[in-house]
Amino acid sequence: MAIKRGFLAISAIITLSFLASAHAQYQNEFTPAVPSDLATPSAPPSGMNMLELAPARGPRLPPAPPPLENVEIPSPFIGCWEGNPNGWDTVVDSFGGFTVGKPGRIVFCYRPTRIDVPTAAVAMGATDWMKDVAGHLGLGITIPKVDATGIRTTIYAMTPTQIQARTYVPLKGVELLFWVIPLSINQGATDEEIATLKDQDTISVVARQELIAPGMESLRYWHADFHRIPEPIAE
Repeated sequence: MAIKRGFLAISAIITLSFLASAHAQYQNEFTPAVPSDLATPSAPPSGMNMLELAPARGPRLPPAPPPLENVEIPSPFIGCWEGNPNGWDTVVDSFGGFTVGKPGRIVFCYRPTRIDVPTAAVAMGATDWMKDVAGHLGLGITIPKVDATGIRTTIYAMTPTQIQARTYVPLKGVELLFWVIPLSINQGATDEEIATLKDQDTISVVARQELIAPGMESLRYWHADFHRIPEPIAE
């Protein structure tokens, strides 16, 4: 019993230290600002670039429009493109902005009638790990992992230079309870993206990601330029 009480006391001290450090770093690293309409910041200048994200209210995506029935991807998009958002632009959530993890490397492959996403990584920095441990009260940690085989994309609108789609990203992480007991964590995030062709080798993507889990809802915004790459080798 004395050992158990000592362990709990040490865990409490570690937790308080993690919470204080994570909170301080979080305030310095990222203070989310809610955009006025939660939509794409500005309309593209070209007459062909007319697609925008519909306004969202709160931490949920608006209802999806009807998907396109006959998809023909414009030929300039065909091929694979790589980008790394390297963080969130804005976070709107129901639990005080304690967001853990960031979008990492993403690869979109545009086929003649569909979009494949062979890679969609979750990036975890030092602050993210501290937040995660603090969320477990110092008694565990969650290791996030994307199930790339389960990623699915639905296309809703297209112009000659833009594509609007939603991508479902299954998350199959592992929670280490008391740092040793592995528990499977199955969640899913939905990304809504508008990809705009800037030139023959660059696509600009603005997106927002909805994550819903027990007791929390979150809508996180990101953007990145994607550059043309060779066809990735199947893993």
